[in-house]
Amino acid sequence: MRKAREPSDKLDRATDTCANRHLALDNLHNFDRSEVNFIEAAAAGASSSVSLVANIAANVIAFLSLLQFINATLTWLGQRVGIQQLTFQVTGCLYLVLNNLLVASR
Repeated sequence: MRKAREPSDKLDRATDTCANRHLALDNLHNFDRSEVNFIEAAAAGASSSVSLVANIAANVIAFLSLLQFINATLTWLGQRVGIQQLTFQVTGCLYLVLNNLLVASR
Protein backbone atom coordinates (compact mmCIF):
# COMPACT_ATOMS: atom_id res chain seq x y z
CA MET A 1 0.00 0.00 0.00
CA ARG A 2 1.43 3.36 -1.03
CA LYS A 3 1.65 6.13 1.48
CA ALA A 4 0.08 9.38 0.32
CA ARG A 5 2.37 12.37 0.13
CA GLU A 6 1.64 15.24 2.36
CA PRO A 7 0.52 18.25 0.35
CA SER A 8 1.94 20.59 2.97
CA ASP A 9 5.52 20.00 1.74
CA LYS A 10 4.73 21.14 -1.78
CA LEU A 11 2.61 23.98 -0.49
CA ASP A 12 5.37 25.16 1.85
CA ARG A 13 7.96 25.12 -0.94
CA ALA A 14 5.66 26.95 -3.33
CA THR A 15 4.83 29.55 -0.70
CA ASP A 16 8.51 30.10 0.16
CA THR A 17 9.44 30.46 -3.52
CA CYS A 18 6.62 32.90 -4.15
CA ALA A 19 7.53 34.94 -1.07
CA ASN A 20 11.20 35.10 -2.09
CA ARG A 21 10.25 36.32 -5.58
CA HIS A 22 7.94 38.93 -4.10
CA LEU A 23 10.68 40.24 -1.78
CA ALA A 24 13.20 40.38 -4.63
CA LEU A 25 10.83 42.31 -6.89
CA ASP A 26 9.83 44.59 -4.02
CA ASN A 27 13.49 45.45 -3.42
CA LEU A 28 13.95 46.25 -7.10
CA HIS A 29 11.18 48.82 -7.04
CA ASN A 30 12.25 50.57 -3.83
CA PHE A 31 15.54 52.15 -4.92
CA ASP A 32 16.30 55.62 -3.65
CA ARG A 33 16.97 57.38 -6.92
CA SER A 34 18.24 60.90 -6.50
CA GLU A 35 19.82 61.10 -9.97
CA VAL A 36 17.89 63.11 -12.51
CA ASN A 37 19.69 62.27 -15.75
CA PHE A 38 22.18 59.86 -17.28
CA ILE A 39 25.24 61.97 -16.45
CA GLU A 40 24.39 62.10 -12.74
CA ALA A 41 23.67 58.38 -12.68
CA ALA A 42 27.00 57.60 -14.37
CA ALA A 43 28.88 59.87 -11.96
CA ALA A 44 27.16 58.29 -8.95
CA GLY A 45 27.99 54.80 -10.23
CA ALA A 46 31.62 55.73 -10.86
CA SER A 47 32.04 57.26 -7.42
CA SER A 48 30.49 54.26 -5.70
CA SER A 49 32.69 51.86 -7.66
CA VAL A 50 35.88 53.61 -6.49
CA SER A 51 35.48 52.22 -2.98
CA LEU A 52 34.84 48.72 -4.36
CA VAL A 53 37.97 48.82 -6.52
CA ALA A 54 40.03 50.15 -3.61
CA ASN A 55 38.72 47.34 -1.40
CA ILE A 56 39.63 44.70 -4.00
CA ALA A 57 43.11 46.18 -4.42
CA ALA A 58 43.65 46.19 -0.64
CA ASN A 59 42.59 42.53 -0.42
CA VAL A 60 44.96 41.54 -3.24
CA ILE A 61 47.85 43.38 -1.57
CA ALA A 62 47.08 41.74 1.78
CA PHE A 63 46.89 38.27 0.20
CA LEU A 64 50.19 38.69 -1.67
CA SER A 65 51.83 40.03 1.50
CA LEU A 66 50.64 36.98 3.42
CA LEU A 67 52.05 34.66 0.75
CA GLN A 68 55.38 36.52 0.86
CA PHE A 69 55.46 36.23 4.66
CA ILE A 70 54.82 32.47 4.46
CA ASN A 71 57.52 32.14 1.81
CA ALA A 72 60.06 34.10 3.88
CA THR A 73 59.21 32.07 7.00
CA LEU A 74 59.65 28.78 5.15
CA THR A 75 62.97 29.96 3.72
CA TRP A 76 64.17 30.97 7.19
CA LEU A 77 63.08 27.65 8.70
CA GLY A 78 64.68 25.76 5.80
CA GLN A 79 68.00 27.51 6.40
CA ARG A 80 67.84 26.58 10.08
CA VAL A 81 67.26 22.93 9.24
CA GLY A 82 69.71 22.79 6.36
CA ILE A 83 67.38 22.93 3.35
CA GLN A 84 68.55 25.92 1.30
CA GLN A 85 65.75 26.19 -1.27
CA LEU A 86 62.66 25.60 0.89
CA THR A 87 59.95 27.90 -0.44
CA PHE A 88 56.20 27.99 -0.66
CA GLN A 89 56.42 26.87 -4.29
CA VAL A 90 58.35 23.71 -3.33
CA THR A 91 55.88 22.80 -0.59
CA GLY A 92 53.04 23.51 -3.05
CA CYS A 93 54.50 20.91 -5.40
CA LEU A 94 54.67 18.44 -2.53
CA TYR A 95 51.02 19.09 -1.68
CA LEU A 96 50.12 18.59 -5.35
CA VAL A 97 51.82 15.17 -5.39
CA LEU A 98 50.17 14.24 -2.08
CA ASN A 99 46.80 15.34 -3.42
CA ASN A 100 47.19 13.20 -6.53
CA LEU A 101 48.10 10.20 -4.39
CA LEU A 102 45.09 10.63 -2.09
CA VAL A 103 42.43 11.34 -4.71
CA ALA A 104 40.13 8.40 -5.27
CA SER A 105 40.06 7.27 -8.88
CA ARG A 106 36.71 7.24 -10.63
